[in-house]
Amino acid sequence: MDVKIFEKKLIKNIKNIKNIKNIKNIKNVKKSDIEKQYQVLPSISDYLPWLEFSDEKNLVLLEDGKSVGALYEIKSVPTEARPEEQITSLHEKITRLLSALLPLENDNPWVMQIFVQDDLTLQPIYKALEKYIEKHDQADDPFAQKYLEIMQDHFKKLTSADGIFVDPMSDLKFRGKIRRIRICIYRRYNNVDKKFNANVVNEIETICQKFETQIRQIGIRIKRLNGAHFYDWLVRWFNPNPSTTNGDIDVLLQKYPYPNNEKPYGWSPSQNIFFGNVESYDNGWIFDGIKHKVMVFKDLDGLIPIGAISREMNMGQTQKYAIFDKFPPGAIYTIQMTFESKLAVNVHLDGIESAAIGKSTVIKDIHDNIQRARYEMDVGNLLIRSTEAIYFCAESDAELNKIENNLKSALDTVQLKVTNTQQEIYPKDLYLRFLPFNFNYDFDKKENFRSSYKYGSDIAKLIPLYGRSLGDGQNPLHIYYNRGGEVFMFDELSPEFKMANSHMAIVGTTGSGKSVTLNNMILTLAAVRNPRIIAMEVGGSFDLSSQYLEKYGKNVKVIKFDRMSPIAINPYSEAYRALAIIEMEEAAVLTAQNSAVIEEIVLDDRSEKLIKELHSTNADATDVEIECIEDRDILNEMVIATRLMITQGKTQEEKKIDPTDLSLITKSLIHAMKTCRKNHVPQMLLTHVIESMNTLSLSSNSDDITDRLKKFATRLEYYKSGIRGQFINTPSEPLTDFDFLHIDFGFMQSESYADLMNIVCVSLLAKILALAEANKSSGRPTKLFMDEAHVLFKSDLVAAFVILMAKVARKIGLWLTPCTQNIEDFTGIESKKLLSMMETWLCLSLEPDEIDLVSKFKPISTEMRSLILDIRKYQGIYSESVLIGKRFSGLFRNIPPSIALALAMTEQTERAYRKKVQKKFGVSELEAVEYIAGQMRSKTNEISDEKFFFY
Repeated sequence: MDVKIFEKKLIKNIKNIKNIKNIKNIKNVKKSDIEKQYQVLPSISDYLPWLEFSDEKNLVLLEDGKSVGALYEIKSVPTEARPEEQITSLHEKITRLLSALLPLENDNPWVMQIFVQDDLTLQPIYKALEKYIEKHDQADDPFAQKYLEIMQDHFKKLTSADGIFVDPMSDLKFRGKIRRIRICIYRRYNNVDKKFNANVVNEIETICQKFETQIRQIGIRIKRLNGAHFYDWLVRWFNPNPSTTNGDIDVLLQKYPYPNNEKPYGWSPSQNIFFGNVESYDNGWIFDGIKHKVMVFKDLDGLIPIGAISREMNMGQTQKYAIFDKFPPGAIYTIQMTFESKLAVNVHLDGIESAAIGKSTVIKDIHDNIQRARYEMDVGNLLIRSTEAIYFCAESDAELNKIENNLKSALDTVQLKVTNTQQEIYPKDLYLRFLPFNFNYDFDKKENFRSSYKYGSDIAKLIPLYGRSLGDGQNPLHIYYNRGGEVFMFDELSPEFKMANSHMAIVGTTGSGKSVTLNNMILTLAAVRNPRIIAMEVGGSFDLSSQYLEKYGKNVKVIKFDRMSPIAINPYSEAYRALAIIEMEEAAVLTAQNSAVIEEIVLDDRSEKLIKELHSTNADATDVEIECIEDRDILNEMVIATRLMITQGKTQEEKKIDPTDLSLITKSLIHAMKTCRKNHVPQMLLTHVIESMNTLSLSSNSDDITDRLKKFATRLEYYKSGIRGQFINTPSEPLTDFDFLHIDFGFMQSESYADLMNIVCVSLLAKILALAEANKSSGRPTKLFMDEAHVLFKSDLVAAFVILMAKVARKIGLWLTPCTQNIEDFTGIESKKLLSMMETWLCLSLEPDEIDLVSKFKPISTEMRSLILDIRKYQGIYSESVLIGKRFSGLFRNIPPSIALALAMTEQTERAYRKKVQKKFGVSELEAVEYIAGQMRSKTNEISDEKFFFY
């Protein structure tokens, strides 16, 4: 710009300024005016106590710069459907715990805050599932990836705001969640002199060690939380609907994670946990547009039940829930306790006693209460200053009022009263007073007056430690849910779960959901652990699961028996392996003088062992048998198969078999093996066993022995030819490896072919044993499901064979899962013994008389009986089951992904609908299944009593 033009403009502007009226009234700007412009308005952060978090010590430094606190998370104790004696016992333990949990100080007493809330996310469970799959080297497996995709979608449905269904037991939306119980312990050093130099870190560390030990002693699981856990908690609390991530808090935490490594200078939890707008309003605070307020409990004025807040209780004829289940999403219940010394409490009691002058009934009651208080303290039932409150939130005042009224109604049912939030004088201040590490004993005692003295026994009723079972709580193989929506998980193959073995029996009445349970278990096992899975059945329940597994990359084999297409299952295919073992035993008998004597010694030893095995009258497995550490005995397996053919599995014929018969069968088998090897026969068959029996009968000097051998040979002829011979008297190949083997006995389930099914079953089991044994060093276990086990175990010899398998399980990694809806059919000694070897039981739904039957195989405690009797099932919504293990037990709901439900649809109407879908869209049966799964939604119970009223 030209200089002259610039000067002209400048002069013009100056003239304009001089023309402004009242120019003389314009004051000079002072320094104080500028300072006012830079003044910081009050912020919620200024009232929060979290100055810094030490990642090295896992301690919170509070705003005074000298007080510190520690943060924990604990797991509640399962109490659902438990006997009252057990509940009372737990309550007494918690009461005693409170008397010794923290030191009782005269000045600056210790404070313990407990917060319970539901994190309405299953993302941590999903992450744990991913890690568990990686742990078992399945991360790159196509089916594992498909399963993760399925579970991601399933968890999303479970945690949706509308829930996956309305629970008939509580009339509440059923949502997946993680119930968090957090504990803050700290000591505020308010009353200290200038020379205060206590090592507060060492002090709290000592207290924490004792605290953790005492908590664990009463069976409560506890974890010390770190900075990331604390940050996660606060971010979820104060950012309920983050706009930057469309309301998704999980995504917000991924976007802005806790700075584990180097924190920027000045980083503070109080300043760095807010990612949205914070405002105040008349009754509290607004975070992300959501209004928050707090409601405080009144003093107790009557008896309250044990576990008043968190214990599941009967609430009517069919309703059952915990009061906390009725709390709205985002609600937090807190109880805050101050552990004063007995001296301080007695000073308080003395003050009341000295002021209570007179002879009225009221004065007398005061003195009586003081006397009782002193007695209770002497016996360990402390007087503890405490206050309880509920944080809750909603988008509008109208909704907040509705929630408040609902909370009051729910609390009324357990004799708890709360103050009216509209009457609070300083609601914004009150909201802050009960935040983590922010409760100030001195301030509350002198100014706030919220806490009051309660007996430890009453506080023990209010503490939210009474919960529901979570299974083993650490191994996300089988994922179910308890009645509160928390994940119930377990892995029967895990060392943390089992004690002696991983055998598991599954029992339930018809319609209890067994088919869905089994199909879902197979899917989860195949995806997460990838054991070698065999499903043995007589009804076609696993046809679709076989196809589904194969579609997504699993190596699937199917053996489906058909009269028109016989499949050779030779029971003697491993004869030469058995012979090698026998000859090793013969070589070990060095004291004998000739080969004939050696053979007789080994034969006698074998016969004695077999007689003991098959003629035992003890229906209970011994401790050694339950350990499942014996060696495999192929010869015994072949003896059982031969005996089955001789007797056809008929009970009356079985009773005629005596020790001499067993010895003759064993001798015939050894003779056949040696003869076949001498003649270079590729594989020993039934024909060769018959020939050996006939040969031995001719060489015997005893007419009785001759007659027996001839009778045996004649009976075996029945299986030499015809349809039975095509299956049994034909060379067969060993099983090649697989991921999933589906065995369907097909036509053999009819009564006329029951004998053939028994023999084929035993022969197949021998092949499964051989495969498991051959791969025992691979580290990959084998899991054998035997559906309709009552049909298979009608023959005691089949059960005896399975016992042989069970005994060698640990050495070869072969674990059995017999499943049945007819527990009453397990009457034989062998089948009873087999079931007594099952360490883990899954009871889907049982009548009282069926529980009595189960107790013959598995000891059922009063607690477990109570749980099983409490099982509920609502068609199309969910079915419940009870897990009984040596280490972990509990009640859970089977709410599988929709694909598991669709694969298990075997009812006539379900098959018809599937056909209809196939025809409509021109797709395969498996594609129809996936379509149905995609469309599937749980039935929803309407919350209405209309159906009970008639006009």
